[in-house]
Amino acid sequence: MSRLGFLAAACLLVCAGVLFFVYAIPRFSPPSISLQDPLIGNVFVSSLDLLVLESFPVQVNAVVKGHLADPCSMIDEVFSTQADTTFLLTIRTVKPTDAHCHLDSKPFEEIISLDVTNLPAGTYQVSLHDHTQSFTLTTDNLLPSPPLDSTN
Repeated sequence: MSRLGFLAAACLLVCAGVLFFVYAIPRFSPPSISLQDPLIGNVFVSSLDLLVLESFPVQVNAVVKGHLADPCSMIDEVFSTQADTTFLLTIRTVKPTDAHCHLDSKPFEEIISLDVTNLPAGTYQVSLHDHTQSFTLTTDNLLPSPPLDSTN
C-alpha cells in the first residue's frame, strides 16, 4: 500500500472513530430548569376607593391604585371573595423568571367589579391588604323577577 493510501485509510478510521464517539456516546444532561415558570407576587396598594353606580340592581366597583414591584411584573389574576358582609380582594402579579428588570416600581390602576347582585340591604366592607372601605345598600339588591307568562 502506498504511503498516501495508508494515510487516507488512517484518516478515514480516525474520522469514523471521532464520529462514533460524538454521536454514539450518551452525554450527561443537567436537570432542566424551566425559565418559563413565572414568579408570582402581589401589588403595593396606595388607595382603595369604591364607586357605587346608581342603577338597579346597584353595581359596585372597587378602584385600586398602587405600584407593581418592577416594570416586568404584570397583573395576572384578581380574586374577590365574599364572607358575610366583607369582600376580600386579592391581586396577583406574575413576572418571567428570566426577566432582567431595574427595580423602579410601575404604577397601576385596576377596576374590580364586585358581585353585589341579590344582596340584602346593609353595610358591606371591602378589604385589600391594609385598606378597607365600606358601602351601604339602602334596599335589597334583588334582580327583578321575570314577568309571568299571561298567554295561558
